[in-house]
Amino acid sequence: MVATIKVGKIAAATGTTINVESGHVITQPGSVIQVVNAQYATETSTSSGTYSDTGLTATITPKFATSKVLVQINQNGIYKTADASGNLVNVKVFRDSTELGFVANGAAYTATAVRNNIGTCSYVKLDNPATTNAVTYKTQFAANGVNGYVQTNNIASDITLMEIAQ
Repeated sequence: MVATIKVGKIAAATGTTINVESGHVITQPGSVIQVVNAQYATETSTSSGTYSDTGLTATITPKFATSKVLVQINQNGIYKTADASGNLVNVKVFRDSTELGFVANGAAYTATAVRNNIGTCSYVKLDNPATTNAVTYKTQFAANGVNGYVQTNNIASDITLMEIAQ
């Protein structure tokens, strides 16, 4: 089997030796090029049905426009108060202003006016930002008829971004 590799910039090639200039990379499809990790541990609340930032965010600048970004999120401390029946908390993921999906859809829903602490909801997606410009991934949340919280009691949520060569 012959592996195809991407070379950032070749300085010289002789026989079976390739010299790569400093600051450039050799990658094989599927290999991890870089990893970015961030945590946010400040309790954040909302009583609005309009989405607002949870505080959890991370930025990655892909080295190749063909790379994928593996997004892994653990949104911790999701909680709702006992304000009304039918209340819930939603958490979404965004790449810049593009919505990618839900971390939690209808979290803490009880159909009754009781409080509920979900704890952790996780999210994994292999995203295709198709750029070498910096991209920011973040979570936002909204509450329906309730006071909703994330990072309750200042428990840390985390986000990990991995650039994967294609």
